Amino acid sequence: MLASLLSLATLAAMLTAAFGVGRAVMRLAVRLPVAGWQGAVWCMACGLLAAGLICTLLGLAGILYALPLRMLTLAGVLWALAELAQMRLSHADRRLLCMSRTAETLAGIFPPLQAVQAEPPCCEQPPPAWTRVPPWIDRTVCLLATTAGLAALTSALAPPTAGDALCYHLDLAKRFLQAHALLVPPYNENATYPLLTELLYAWAMALEGPVSAQLVHWAMGGLLAAAAAMLATPLLGAAWGRVAGCLVLLVPGVTNQMTAPLNDLSLALWCTLALAAWQRALAANEPPWFGLAGLMAAAAASTKYLALMFLPALALPWLYCALRQPERRLYLFKGAAAALLIAAPISAVWYARAFRHHRNPVYPFFDEIVSGAARQTLPVHKAPLGRTLSAFVAAPWLVTMQPERFGGRGHQLGPLWLALLPGLACCRRLRGLAALLTVGLAYLLAWFALRQNLRFLLPILPIGAVAAAWVLAELRRWPPWPRLVSLLVLAAITLGQAAIACKRALPHLAVALGLESREHYLLRCEPSFGMALRANALLPHGARVLSQELRMLYFDAELVRESVFRRITAYHQQLATPAALARHLHAAGYTHLLLAQGDGPDAVHYNPTLSRLVAEACQAGAAHSLACLAEEVFAEDNGSRRHYRLLELRVPAPGSEIPAPR
Repeated sequence: MLASLLSLATLAAMLTAAFGVGRAVMRLAVRLPVAGWQGAVWCMACGLLAAGLICTLLGLAGILYALPLRMLTLAGVLWALAELAQMRLSHADRRLLCMSRTAETLAGIFPPLQAVQAEPPCCEQPPPAWTRVPPWIDRTVCLLATTAGLAALTSALAPPTAGDALCYHLDLAKRFLQAHALLVPPYNENATYPLLTELLYAWAMALEGPVSAQLVHWAMGGLLAAAAAMLATPLLGAAWGRVAGCLVLLVPGVTNQMTAPLNDLSLALWCTLALAAWQRALAANEPPWFGLAGLMAAAAASTKYLALMFLPALALPWLYCALRQPERRLYLFKGAAAALLIAAPISAVWYARAFRHHRNPVYPFFDEIVSGAARQTLPVHKAPLGRTLSAFVAAPWLVTMQPERFGGRGHQLGPLWLALLPGLACCRRLRGLAALLTVGLAYLLAWFALRQNLRFLLPILPIGAVAAAWVLAELRRWPPWPRLVSLLVLAAITLGQAAIACKRALPHLAVALGLESREHYLLRCEPSFGMALRANALLPHGARVLSQELRMLYFDAELVRESVFRRITAYHQQLATPAALARHLHAAGYTHLLLAQGDGPDAVHYNPTLSRLVAEACQAGAAHSLACLAEEVFAEDNGSRRHYRLLELRVPAPGSEIPAPR
């Protein structure tokens, strides 16, 4: 339990520091008022972006050490406390000023009855009837969303076991901290991606460990729900905006992402905030919103290449406003230019870094155009639907009912959207909704044409939530019995989606509550952890392992993916004889091999090239150069097994070393 409390305290410290720094950015740089829960969301978003930029600068300078990050976090927390104290004082001052002005006004009014009859100047007209949410709908949706969020928190308090996190997101963060710099390993294609989120994970790991990094992504999911509410509030009012945020939090793919340190939720957060700021900038003549949209766009472009599909779609509502409102064109052009001038320099560091190392700013995508590589950016297997008009029409049904074809059932969006969004055909026109749907449709077309994965649809979920909330609001115009049946069906769907999050949390409840140690949990649930413990005890400092296993986080030694090394160097085709394997790999800089093999009908498939070469070398009489140090077998829940073998390369004397391919 103490370990979970420490991880939660670390997350609280990070968010508090981000709030303090972000409030300063909002006041001094963006110059926008910060108040209420929306102000807190904007402050945290700006603060997280500032923290990521600080880590980026430290990494580029080669001084990404844990101690400076801890000291900066402490300074950020103290700054936030000072900001909160200032907010309390200013609020008290405003209240006293308001009371004094009210007393002066009442003292000057005669007879006193006029004071009772006078309407306060701040009184506004009551909102339209449709903006009021029926209490039972509001309470039910909020309760289910809170339950799903707490269930996701329970799962997030367990040590990370997600494959992509262990081989990419957290592993890179660990390597950056170990090297104190943004290094680019020779056979790691992920190291030159935009890595803003991974640097936030490095910040969390410098403070506590991988669980805190996982909690950062959980917090991103909560902020995404708040951002969806912010997107819906100007159109639907605060009450239905809250419902829209809860609908996002009830999506099974969102709650699943909140339990793993990936970067899809963080991308969706930045894209939604950029859209919300852009929406406000287009609706009113307030230039600071363009600056805030530029900051959020920079964060999105610094998180994932996928932002380059979403951000251009923002030009569509801007173009419509520029065509329909000629008197505001100068304001719109200046604002768009300001947003671009803010976003481009901040995010350009990642694209310049990729260009420096690969001569391709979006490596490895479109590398067949830049360098003539054989690998295609748009392979057929990345588009399970195909790319025809009929496939696009059938996409909503197939994506909902067959999620395993599009990245896995764990990332499913749920049937809520399929049940609600067709209802837009029966709804009245809502001012501003068409602009949001245009952005969503443009992104959906790009998704359909490029890579059809459910995770990549998360940036437009908040847009769908706004539309779904509007359909719910319009149900009040339906006859009583059809409305009741529709609401009962929707209640069953949301209850089922919340139950999915709770079911996922059950296996992690013991470790989250401290009833099971984290090490025992990993031995039980993470296939590579047992071998990692043995390898950490056996391998000397400076060991370099060529590995068939991609899950590298828990290994202390440097692991290199055999699949990437083989594709780049074609080492398996350069062997004169099978017995030359150990000498060839040793000359390339490797000291050990980690072999992995899956057994069983549902076992994980590993490319057998290295295992086959080792077997052939042993048959050729070179077994003495491939000494087995340890073996490990992990039994999975589906009945399959994973076999690991750690081999040492024993080459007697350097005589005919083969230079490592570059």
